[in-house]
Amino acid sequence: MSRPPLALLQSFVDIVKAGKLSVAAQQLNLTVSALSHQMHTLETQLARKVEWDNGEIKLLTRDVRGVQPTAAGRKLLADIEAPLLAIHAAWVNLQTKQRPDCLTISVLPSIAGGWLMQRLPNFTEAHPDIQLSLLSSAELVDFERDDVDLAIRHGAGHWPDLCVHHLMDEFLSPLASPELLKRLKPSLGKPSLAKLHQWPLLGDPSERWLEWQKATDTPAPARYVAQFSDTETLHRAALAGMGVALGRLSIAQSRINKGLLVPLFSKRIRSNYSHYLVYPHRSKDKRSVQVFRDWLLAESRASG
Repeated sequence: MSRPPLALLQSFVDIVKAGKLSVAAQQLNLTVSALSHQMHTLETQLARKVEWDNGEIKLLTRDVRGVQPTAAGRKLLADIEAPLLAIHAAWVNLQTKQRPDCLTISVLPSIAGGWLMQRLPNFTEAHPDIQLSLLSSAELVDFERDDVDLAIRHGAGHWPDLCVHHLMDEFLSPLASPELLKRLKPSLGKPSLAKLHQWPLLGDPSERWLEWQKATDTPAPARYVAQFSDTETLHRAALAGMGVALGRLSIAQSRINKGLLVPLFSKRIRSNYSHYLVYPHRSKDKRSVQVFRDWLLAESRASG
C-alpha cells in the first residue's frame, strides 16, 4: 500500500480553511496555478485507489463564495484534519525539546518599530542564552499552522483558545511634525480644538477621527488630505509634514520624545483596542516563553 501524500492533504485542508484558492496560495507561498495543480494531482491519486464516478473524484468546487468542499471533500476533511494537526503538534514539540532556548515572536510592524525594538536590547543583554526570531508582519499568525511561540496583538482581547496577558491600553491624540506647525501657524494660527478641522488632516485606518470629533465636540473636515490603511504609514506621513495624524501614542511616544512629532493638545481619547501578549497553551511551559512573558509584562508596566 502506498504512503498517503501528506503535503497534498495538508494543502487541501489549508484551502478549505482559507475558503479561497488565492488566500491559501498566499499563505503557502505558492501560485494559484501551482496550488490548483496540487489539488488535481490529489484527486487523480485518489481516483486511482477507489471506484468513484467513473474514476473521477472532485474534492472542491468553486462558487461565488470561493472554494467549497464537495461531499467527498467534507468526508476527507473530517478524517484527516485532526491527524494532521497531531502530526504538526508532534513536530513542533520535538523542535521545542531540541531548541528549548529559541523563541519565535510574531508582532505587527507598528508595535515592533514604535515600541518593542527600543526595548529588546535590554532583553537580549539580560538573557544571551535565548535566541530570538522576530516575525514582523500584519498577517495574523495561526498557532496551529505556524511555528510561532507567542505574538503581540492589537485587539479587544477575546482569544478564548489562547493564553492572554494585557500589556497596555492605547490612546489617540492629534500629532504633527514641527515643520508642519511652523509652516502653517502663520496662516492658521495656533492649533485649537474648534479650528482643527481647518488643518490638513490625515485619515486613519479605523476612522477614529469620528470618535475624536464626538469626544471633543468639534466639526469634521470637508475632506482628508489622504487616507491610510496602516498606522505605521500614517505616522510616517505625519513625520514627513503631510498633515495631522490621529496618532497611537504607545507607538508614537519614542518619536514624540525625540521631538519628531508634537502632540497638538493634552487631550487624548482611549482606543477600543489594547495591546496583548498571546500564546498557545502548548507554549506556556517553555522556559523562554516564561522568561520573555515576565520581562515584557514588566516593561509594559514601566512604560505605563
